[in-house]
Amino acid sequence: MAQLILNHLTKDFGSGRPAVADVSLTLRRQAFLALLGPSGCGKTTVLRMIAGFEQPSDGSISYGERRLSDAERALPPEKRNMAMVFQSYALWPHMTVAENVGYPLKVRGVSGATWRRLVGEALSLVKL
Repeated sequence: MAQLILNHLTKDFGSGRPAVADVSLTLRRQAFLALLGPSGCGKTTVLRMIAGFEQPSDGSISYGERRLSDAERALPPEKRNMAMVFQSYALWPHMTVAENVGYPLKVRGVSGATWRRLVGEALSLVKL
């Protein structure tokens, strides 16, 4: 797993005040990150930029040697090999926690014992 690098990441929606201003961080391989802060501080906007749902106004996002996005261009979400779980519990209310966590694997054709092992590892990592 490569490092995720946010380099002077900024997102301005044109309101006169950026939603995210000059965020830089490097996540080590296999790191676990929690973004904490008050409502409106930019947590979701940062995650949406990492996932590819928003393009930065300035700065860049890299995953290892691969540039995911900057102000000029952005790799579409489906080509990033990343997933985002939305805060709302109603995303897939008919599915179990394991099915929600394992959905990106299912889309990629992972099934059976490999699916169960990877989902188990992810849930164990966050103590679920």
